[in-house]
Amino acid sequence: MPSVPDDIASAYQLLSDTRMYYGARPVGAAASYAPHQTKSGHYQECFVRDFTVAALVHLADGHTGIVGNFLETVDEIRKLDQPDKGFDQAPGVMPASFWVRTDANGRETLEADFGDWAVGRVASATCSPSCSGLPPRGRAPGSWRPSKCTGGTWWATCP
Repeated sequence: MPSVPDDIASAYQLLSDTRMYYGARPVGAAASYAPHQTKSGHYQECFVRDFTVAALVHLADGHTGIVGNFLETVDEIRKLDQPDKGFDQAPGVMPASFWVRTDANGRETLEADFGDWAVGRVASATCSPSCSGLPPRGRAPGSWRPSKCTGGTWWATCP
């Protein structure tokens, strides 16, 4: 059984191996690391909620650059006008995940998922079964916008 320092070194190596880059800047960590398998599914994306743990490790070690780059990247994505399939999105909603797409010419673009592709199709939203126009419980008027999903379900996306 490896000693604790070897385990910690191994964990840091895995954290390093999952690092995602946009240009030359580290901007997050992929959800999974499998060096000998084909990249598949959503596990090459940086899940915004899950990166929090990695961000805390980076901050505790004094590596603030990747955390700052992550926050700037998420803020940049929030401002993009990305058409969503299935629901209207309120401005300022954070993505569930993002990834860096590289085209045939090597040009990189940021792609984001606001719930359309997420595992279980989890949108950054609060379900409101009625169309009463009242904000969900605990939300102040003006802090949400009702959106009609495909199939007639109403959602309130909250920035």
